[in-house]
Amino acid sequence: MPETNTAALAASYIQKIGKVTFWVSSFGNPNGTKSATEMLVQMMEHQLREKHSDKEEESA
Repeated sequence: MPETNTAALAASYIQKIGKVTFWVSSFGNPNGTKSATEMLVQMMEHQLREKHSDKEEESA
């Protein structure tokens, strides 16, 4: 797998919610071809397809 150079988009920070601590960071890929919005939509479409196919299997 080729090595990818990434650049930090913002400083990382720690967020505590109850007993859970999240370490939030963001990096950009200069070789990326999709925007963050496009990637989120793609992920949601994939999840919907999975749920739809699961329901079809249950009804069969």
